[in-house]
Amino acid sequence: GNLLATLHLAKKRVRKRVSIKNEVAEVREIMGTLVAALPHLKPRLKALFEKFKTVRWHDDVPTVLLHGTFRLNQIFMSGNELALLDLDSMRVGHPAYDIANFLSSLYYHEAQERIRPSLRQNITRHFLKGYAAKAPWGIPPVAVLWFLSSLLINKQAGKYVSHFHEDREEKVNRMITLAEVTL
Repeated sequence: GNLLATLHLAKKRVRKRVSIKNEVAEVREIMGTLVAALPHLKPRLKALFEKFKTVRWHDDVPTVLLHGTFRLNQIFMSGNELALLDLDSMRVGHPAYDIANFLSSLYYHEAQERIRPSLRQNITRHFLKGYAAKAPWGIPPVAVLWFLSSLLINKQAGKYVSHFHEDREEKVNRMITLAEVTL
């Protein structure tokens, strides 16, 4: 978390942007893909999308430099030093996006049975504590939860459909349920 907050404090700017408008469009698009693969999910996804569009928040958190795909496999450790990998997805936007990206990847690892729920919770707690210790702003939980819901659909549920996982319907349902609960 401390590493991510340090990145968010950097002054470098890039052209790509994360915005609420773009996230809504991406959710709409991937939901279409999900419905094409699993048509019976249409009513559930439609209800989720309607709820997703209504959530808003107001804060004074600045637009920051984002990693764009921040997750465990993007962090390299050498001794006591940490470094970020895969910087080609950098963009600018609300810092809640990177935080939510990290959290959604943990849920993916849990669904893949690579980590246990207790480990996901422990990693999450330490990550958020590290971020809060370094970042000079407080991020409204609703912003993190909104982006988390988006990324659970956009990235995680989408992976299960596009990569043709054997148990994809079960995993897609799991990600949708998490997105619903998150909202």
